[in-house]
Amino acid sequence: MVGPPQPAEPHPEPAEAGQLHQELGEAADEDAPRHGEHRLVEQGRQEVRATTDAQGRYRIEFVPAKVGNNFYLFWYDKTGFDRVKYRAPASLDITSPLKQDRVVTVNQVLQFQVTWPEVERQIAFYEPDSDRGKLLRRHGLPDKRETSGTGDGASEVWWYYADGVSYWFTGDNLARTHEFPPIPGATPTK
Repeated sequence: MVGPPQPAEPHPEPAEAGQLHQELGEAADEDAPRHGEHRLVEQGRQEVRATTDAQGRYRIEFVPAKVGNNFYLFWYDKTGFDRVKYRAPASLDITSPLKQDRVVTVNQVLQFQVTWPEVERQIAFYEPDSDRGKLLRRHGLPDKRETSGTGDGASEVWWYYADGVSYWFTGDNLARTHEFPPIPGATPTK
């Protein structure tokens, strides 16, 4: 049977796709952050972004500005990513795979923070709905804990340098919060 000519297959643009999964060996977590943004950066030329869907899938299609450039895939999410429980996926150089094939699939795995078991333990100790439990879930383990004052006026202070905040507790209650310019990478002396 002869019919009208079919249009030629369009030449596919280079593409990168993948899916973000939770760490293997763990039960599926309904709260696992699957939403986020992946950025494909062509060194010195352009940046293309894609947001993951509810299942953690994403696809980026692009036209390289120049043959021979290097291409990097970055995970990016300033809001909504659970940085207390999970480590952000590492950035990847996908230059070589793109030289081999016009379509590259990169699946990344969300891995738990090394400190997560201790954070969970302390949240259970302090109770999840307590001030300390809520702060642990929001910020993770404090960079530093210290006692300020003496006697009945003594306060326990939790310092979070990278977040630019300290929390002052009197007994079981949050007494005050002090904000300051964030100090990324600061670690207290032991």
